[in-house]
Amino acid sequence: MTLVSPAVQPRNSESASLFDISERNVPLMMWERDIPEGVTTQIQSWLETEDCCMEEEIHVDQVDVRGLIAARLAENGWIGNSENSNWLIDDLTDLVYRFSEVTDTSSVQLHLESLRDSGCCKFHADYLALRMLCTYFGPGTEWAPEEAVCREEIGCTADSIEAANRRIIPDAKAVQQAPTGAVLLLKGNRYPGEEGYGLVHRSAPVSGPEHTRLRLRIDPVRI
Repeated sequence: MTLVSPAVQPRNSESASLFDISERNVPLMMWERDIPEGVTTQIQSWLETEDCCMEEEIHVDQVDVRGLIAARLAENGWIGNSENSNWLIDDLTDLVYRFSEVTDTSSVQLHLESLRDSGCCKFHADYLALRMLCTYFGPGTEWAPEEAVCREEIGCTADSIEAANRRIIPDAKAVQQAPTGAVLLLKGNRYPGEEGYGLVHRSAPVSGPEHTRLRLRIDPVRI
């Protein structure tokens, strides 16, 4: 697990947990792990013929979470009953439970989608308390430490997204990228006690079909 503080370089800590996100001035917890090669190959084959658009509000104390995820994946063309298929189902299930535990909520919103364009490639901070991200296939999320960010420029209007990003983060070398497969738990602008200081991040830009992604996003259910 990697604990990322806004003013220092990421430091590795075997004993760190996702709950360390509650520490002040720690906008990001990053759990680096590898996706099994067979799972990567199966996802690639899946995305060559299918688009995934899976959105589900899950009440973890009321449903069979694994069964629900398996059924929704099947509806999106994911072929089950193999070791690789079950790995993805089990991992999604595990991350739902982890997010529910760390946010102390029984209701979460799961989004799993294939992305074939740049999506939200302007640097921004989310308007919520916590969010979990994992890119299972393709380039991972990009983010910047606090000292590299000009927050007053977030939301600026410019001739292009590229120009806006240069104003938000003047030093492009400060931008860091999460590895494929890494689980990110990040604070947004509504995190209690740290309002307005959510992690500044963006989707990795897409330059061609080879950058197709499969990305998971888990949010608390908004009331």
